[in-house]
Amino acid sequence: MRKSLYILFGLILLFGQALFGNIINIPDDYSTIQEGLNMANIGDTVLVAPGIYVENIIWPETNGIKLIGSDEENCIIDGYQNGSVICFENHVDSATLVSRFTITNGSASHGGGINCVGSPCLENLMISGNNANCGGGIYCTKSAEPIISEVAISNNIATDYGGGLYCYEGGYPTLIDVTIIENTAEEGAGVCCDRNSNLSLIRTLISDNSAIGEYSSGGGIICGGNSIISLMNVTITNNSAEIVGGIYCDSSSIINLTNCIVWNNTGFEIYVPYGTANVTYSDIQGGWEGEGNIDADPLFADPQNGDFHLTWANFPIPDSTMSPCIDAGDPDPQYNDPDGTRNDMGAYYFNQTVGVDDNQDNMIESEIVKNYPNPFNNITSINYALEHPSFVRLQIYNIKGQLVETLLEENKPAGYHTVEWNVTEKAGINSGIYFYKLSISDKTIIKKMVLIQ
Repeated sequence: MRKSLYILFGLILLFGQALFGNIINIPDDYSTIQEGLNMANIGDTVLVAPGIYVENIIWPETNGIKLIGSDEENCIIDGYQNGSVICFENHVDSATLVSRFTITNGSASHGGGINCVGSPCLENLMISGNNANCGGGIYCTKSAEPIISEVAISNNIATDYGGGLYCYEGGYPTLIDVTIIENTAEEGAGVCCDRNSNLSLIRTLISDNSAIGEYSSGGGIICGGNSIISLMNVTITNNSAEIVGGIYCDSSSIINLTNCIVWNNTGFEIYVPYGTANVTYSDIQGGWEGEGNIDADPLFADPQNGDFHLTWANFPIPDSTMSPCIDAGDPDPQYNDPDGTRNDMGAYYFNQTVGVDDNQDNMIESEIVKNYPNPFNNITSINYALEHPSFVRLQIYNIKGQLVETLLEENKPAGYHTVEWNVTEKAGINSGIYFYKLSISDKTIIKKMVLIQ
């Protein structure tokens, strides 16, 4: 399945070369990734063959370069403990892409894996085995707005803050379908958000992270310095710290949780001494005030081995084997799960259109879903590929999660497809960040685009 999708993706790249730029092959055209990036122009793709590339990449100022590896397991960028593996020093826009690499062995003061000032798209990456003083995996600052999707951030170390991810002084990343696991830091082992930053987490797992300071807090998340973290369908579990293993919110900061699970963390699950927590339709161990909240064992599939899918042994019989988090999320139909049922709590929904054994991977290959141009002015084309004939739904949402428009709801044949979104003269659609949600049968993916009018 994956092999056939890679072949299909390769054909799509060739088909789009004339329209969207040239392809630079590494190591055939240039021996290093850095050389290829330095020679690339707007819209070019730097395509990297399998191998280990020992580099510390400084991203060029050019917008719209796409760096794509053969696959995330066999295409490795090794920082050789000599700085950040990839450093975005310039404010590149969201047309810039890094996809399908392992990013490892970086060591820096900020951002061992990725140091991000710009706003690129980071997709299908494994960011693992990096270290820094702050932001062992990723460091995001200075109005950076990266979109980070289908990325595994694991086994990174920060001696101070943010083992997995650190947002500081105006970092505004959005994480979708991300796992943040087994990272360590003195504070904020999974995620640290500080100094007027704003972080959005959607369908994200934060588990088994460890804050190791003497009076440590934020094994999962720490939020401070007048920052805001918004979580939708996030599972925070098995994280540890001396005082607050789950979420610590302080210093006039705000956390918003909807459809989340916060369970089995050491110490406090959520602790808000000088901040604000708005929690709705979530499962919080020990309970929490708010509409739709529950306090019940979520019945994870195999938490000892890192499987935090919801279970329902006697599906579809609504008995005690059904996780209390199934069909317990926000009842607004616009937030329904891809199977059309009411939203579940947690990072992984239970697919009620198939049997239990099929509830393991509800994502499609994100690299075959793109829109161009991005950012765009009034018109953009959303491109996707189908290996088999499928029912396709394509919807547009605004930054508040409100449905703006449904572009497509119909059966489509296998092959390459394009849908145009034209907002010319459409009332109420203004400049800003939007998301397009593509649902194919029982699988779904969400991506960000920027409208500039």
